[in-house]
Amino acid sequence: TCALPISVIEHCVLDAEIEIGTGALCSCLRTARGLRRVPPNCLVQQLRLEDGRFVAFCFGLDDDLKGSASFLGRPFASKLWTAKLFRARDTPEEALVAVSALLDGSSIEEEQDTTAYSMADLVCVADKAADFEWRRHLERRVDLACVDDDDDSLRAVASRATSESIAELVDAALARSAYSAAARLAC
Repeated sequence: TCALPISVIEHCVLDAEIEIGTGALCSCLRTARGLRRVPPNCLVQQLRLEDGRFVAFCFGLDDDLKGSASFLGRPFASKLWTAKLFRARDTPEEALVAVSALLDGSSIEEEQDTTAYSMADLVCVADKAADFEWRRHLERRVDLACVDDDDDSLRAVASRATSESIAELVDAALARSAYSAAARLAC
């Protein structure tokens, strides 16, 4: 049994109330809207697909992805690696609603429609560049949260940003009452 004394949250925006159990792992969630809870010792991760849709998937930390004994601590007959359990949706919120049904135990049946993917499928259709960009976006947001009225810190953040995001940096700096620093950057 894998039991972590803490929960791990990486590359996530938790913009809604959510219950995260001890030992849970949340990764790359673009929002928390649509996800009520992450049970203890469970993983929830979100991916963007190459076609622009989103999938959220979940597992128990003790689940054997290449085996077939259990899924989220409940008996499961199929191999988890090839079981089509995870539905693609148009928005991150809708993908989390779909995975919430699995986490709540209300829907642990393999899906027969074309919007359902297995882990083996997701490895092939995940948009890896979009996930990398998501992480860079969050890094920029963290950098902005650290910006104060110091001209040097604002320049350091701006030097890391792409040219498309400089306007975003200035807007965020203004919103954080850093008008004087933003004005110096624009000059």
